Amino acid sequence: MNQSFTEYEIIVVNDGSTDGGDNLVEKHYSNKVTLINQKNQGVSVARNRGVEESKHQFISFLDADDCWHEDYLFWMAKVVEKYPDAGIFGSTYSNQLPIEIQEDPEIIEIQDYFKRADYNTLYTSSSTVIRKDFFENTEGFKKHLIKGEDLDVWFRAVAWFEKCYYVKAPLLYYDLSAASGTRQLPSLERTIFSEVLSPSFLPKEPLAWKYFKERFLLLNLWMYFENKNNWLVRNEFLNQIKSPYLLAKILYRLPFVFWKFIHKYPSTKSLLRKYLKFCFRYLYS
Repeated sequence: MNQSFTEYEIIVVNDGSTDGGDNLVEKHYSNKVTLINQKNQGVSVARNRGVEESKHQFISFLDADDCWHEDYLFWMAKVVEKYPDAGIFGSTYSNQLPIEIQEDPEIIEIQDYFKRADYNTLYTSSSTVIRKDFFENTEGFKKHLIKGEDLDVWFRAVAWFEKCYYVKAPLLYYDLSAASGTRQLPSLERTIFSEVLSPSFLPKEPLAWKYFKERFLLLNLWMYFENKNNWLVRNEFLNQIKSPYLLAKILYRLPFVFWKFIHKYPSTKSLLRKYLKFCFRYLYS
């Protein structure tokens, strides 16, 4: 409501919530918001419903626990003004309030996204805009995915539009405490990893895709090993990685007791993450 850019519509999808949020929206914002109530079907169905109900060319997503800087939509509109062909674009984010940005942040064009995005995928579910024709011509958010359903869309949208754009300013406040409070560990078959390894995931694969998906998997798969069943089926995923990456792969051969220890402490998880990032930023760059 406090955006400096005001040419937008707001659609709120109440996905079967029980905290009275729908009543709050109806009471205070009914003349400014399209409120859609549906039984709980998950985030993917909710987002797809919002896209279907939208009337305009660009879709910007905002999760209930995040907050935009007042100039977020202003700078998203600037991207469209500068790059009329823009199909997917967004911004960086901050974990602290208040958000401070420079007066005239840089807007960059990224033509080789998969070459640079393995350890920073750039886009988040509350700081990404996608042109609506992507959803009209391809599958939207996949309802069987519990984790990484947003990345699944960003990756396919980047390949669909062939390039993307980015505002180098933290125009979103991302609430880490809310994210950690809703943490789940689904089976790997219901995560982004089962999708990116599919040979038909992208109808047209960019040159860097093969290396990106392997590095992306090695950087992130371990996060799900707190669930022993995921650790037991890890070879089904790792056997599809053809590149050597020995210093990263060797970790995945360690016994489950190692991963149980790693997930016990935030400091050990942080150390492992830094080790893998070091491998791919410097040793396997």
